[in-house]
Amino acid sequence: MRKLDVRLFGLKVMSEKTNNIKRLNPETLPKSPQFSQVIEVRGGRTVYVSGQIPMNQNGELVGQNDFPQQAKRVFKNLENALRAIDLDFTNIVKITSFVADMKYLEEYRAVRLELLPSNVMPTSTTVEARSIHPDILLEVEVIAVADE
Repeated sequence: MRKLDVRLFGLKVMSEKTNNIKRLNPETLPKSPQFSQVIEVRGGRTVYVSGQIPMNQNGELVGQNDFPQQAKRVFKNLENALRAIDLDFTNIVKITSFVADMKYLEEYRAVRLELLPSNVMPTSTTVEARSIHPDILLEVEVIAVADE
């Protein structure tokens, strides 16, 4: 990965590029330590991973009423899905998270920071979704890109 200082439409942006994925945080947008404001992908193959919930391979709920444990299981499921096609977290370009209650937002951010490598800053949306099953506190889906 290389860090670039780029101008886009005359505006300075910070950028990191890995093969066909370019992650940008224009100076004109708020900066976040956890996500990129813009990602450009040129070429490659796109992979969509369905929303993962905190269930193990036997269909058993992991972390009943324990948000951090549920979040760790969700990310383990995402990791397993990506590994099934020879990818990993560094290939993620978009992450969409559905939390049962925004009171879990800081715990979610902490687990995400712990588990995603520091160079993985996908675009990101987090939404409160109270209609998730009562025992499921989190669901996360991702889009990943790989070289062809």
